[in-house]
Amino acid sequence: VLGVGRFVVLGAAAGLGWGAALGPAVLGLMAFKTGLHAHGPEYTATQIAWVWAQWPFWAVAGTATGAGLALVATGLRRGG
Repeated sequence: VLGVGRFVVLGAAAGLGWGAALGPAVLGLMAFKTGLHAHGPEYTATQIAWVWAQWPFWAVAGTATGAGLALVATGLRRGG
């Protein structure tokens, strides 16, 4: 059984992983969609740069969400 601290850190790490994977996943889907149509770029350089710029935000948001869910799960597990 994990202690509360380790459980929250594990949840935060899992959230960080999911959040950090989101930016490259979206860019990959954008590239895939562009390749499906084969009639030129679907997205402007500005749109691609915007997705790239959001990557740190989603990593932080994923970390906070993972830690928050771990805290909620801990509270529920303890009957609170």
